[in-house]
Amino acid sequence: LAAYAAATGWEALPAGAPPADLARFFADMAPLPGSHGGAFKYDSANTDLLGLALERATGKSYAELVSEHLWQPMGAAHDAFVTVDGRGAARCSGGVCATARDVARLGQLVLDAGRRGPRQSVPARVIDDLWTGGDAGAWSAGQFGASFGAMGLGTTRYRNGWYIVDGPPRLLFAMGIHGQNLFVVPDHGLVIVKLSSLVTPIDPPAIMLAHRAVTEIARLLSP
Repeated sequence: LAAYAAATGWEALPAGAPPADLARFFADMAPLPGSHGGAFKYDSANTDLLGLALERATGKSYAELVSEHLWQPMGAAHDAFVTVDGRGAARCSGGVCATARDVARLGQLVLDAGRRGPRQSVPARVIDDLWTGGDAGAWSAGQFGASFGAMGLGTTRYRNGWYIVDGPPRLLFAMGIHGQNLFVVPDHGLVIVKLSSLVTPIDPPAIMLAHRAVTEIARLLSP
């Protein structure tokens, strides 16, 4: 964990420590026991590795890819920023800085099945996969199953960086540390963005309060 924290560039290296970056971290990482599948386990490094793979496969930076395939097509009004490691590789698992309105535009794109006006900005099958994918059994047996279950969210799954709740209300949400949230509630045509600066990275009471608020807002907006 210490090596990973150093590789991301989020924490200062100790005096005299050798240079660290994500590519070097993955290259030097020993294989871990276990196999694909089983109970859900959240691992930020997987997303960082995926970002490096995308850059290698396309010859473009993560920022260029997001701008070309997502940010511009969805009509973002402002540039976003992303943190990078010592070699300039993006921290793809987090560290994106964007306005609330542009984050809401991302939620609206998901709500509209990947369409913005006449343009299919994201393939509809990608959005459909978010709603139908994920393994509820793997989630309930995983590291967040009990804590999320205590919030009374109902059947929950995880797919491609999004959390899916089968309801009520049925919703997709993305969650970041220190209280960042993006909620998409399709049956109510609702997108909610919450940007925060909580002191602790993960604050369970605050997370529970946010979900209760979304449920109540959806209820009040019901026909």
